[in-house]
Amino acid sequence: MKKKRINYPSNSYHTRFPLKSFPGDWTLKVPLSLEEIAEHYFMNRTQFFKKNLGLFRALKLIIKHKGLDNIERYMYDSDLPYIGGSSCGKGEGMYLRINQRTGVSAKQAGIISNLFPLSIEGYVLRMHGFSDMEYDDDRIWYPSISFGIYKNNENILT
Repeated sequence: MKKKRINYPSNSYHTRFPLKSFPGDWTLKVPLSLEEIAEHYFMNRTQFFKKNLGLFRALKLIIKHKGLDNIERYMYDSDLPYIGGSSCGKGEGMYLRINQRTGVSAKQAGIISNLFPLSIEGYVLRMHGFSDMEYDDDRIWYPSISFGIYKNNENILT
């Protein structure tokens, strides 16, 4: 795949504030609006999820193979885990839920801790953290595992 060169005018936004480029074959016009910058340089979680369903199927199988077989599943495809968006001090990421109404056991915590970093399809998944079950008067939050997705040592979701 041949890279396209983008020549920015000296007074453009990109000359003053260069952005890291996202890998891919992009055709860009100059100068870019803020919406176009967001569209071309940053991939949101939903786009990434839809483009990489195989990665998330593999993630669910790996987690199940390691001993956590109660991962919450995606509504329309039982082979996919339910994936939500997360944001923490380590950056943007995603999370998946453990479908249980009890806290994480010591064995499960060990499995989760030893699971990451995980390389799948050229991406490296690094754990940002995991939370135990929480509840208040009328709601329950199941345990969840938060992780970032990295390529070439950069979080692709930020």
